[in-house]
Amino acid sequence: MRRPTIAKRPAAVRAGAMSAAFLFLLVLMGTQVGRADHLPVHGTILARGPFTDRVDLKVKAQVAGKLGVVQVPGAEDTIVQQVTVQPGGFTGWHSHPGPAVVVVADGTFTYYDGDDPTCTPYPYGPGESFVDLGQGHVHSARNEGAAVVRVYVMYFDVPADIANPFIPAANPGVCPF
Repeated sequence: MRRPTIAKRPAAVRAGAMSAAFLFLLVLMGTQVGRADHLPVHGTILARGPFTDRVDLKVKAQVAGKLGVVQVPGAEDTIVQQVTVQPGGFTGWHSHPGPAVVVVADGTFTYYDGDDPTCTPYPYGPGESFVDLGQGHVHSARNEGAAVVRVYVMYFDVPADIANPFIPAANPGVCPF
């Protein structure tokens, strides 16, 4: 016996089928990094875990040409995420709860500091790493090349109640994008 098409089924069945299809698409898409206006950027959390013993971090790093230091007493969860950025993709302006270490696996990922009025690009290629200090530091990154960018990010001090270490931020107005 042939089943009727979805259009001929009762409204409740159609609504349930549409909801299920929508949820399925969300699962397929994974965790999106950024908002819809900067796609195609896709992030997948590979691992997450709290420190089993107390960990206090002090990160001192050159970020966008300036030396910065952050203190992280009693660091919470650590997250490892793979982020893939298609050509022309843009993470949008954002921050992270704590420091983040980024390793570029493929392509060139160009970092922009939200505090830099000159909008200086900092390109990082395959095999290179950089640090973002987090704790409210607004920045963005773009794939300005023709190849897909793939990076691995290890985020420190992510509160247990936050599902994603990506915190969208307002455009600081220092770059034309």
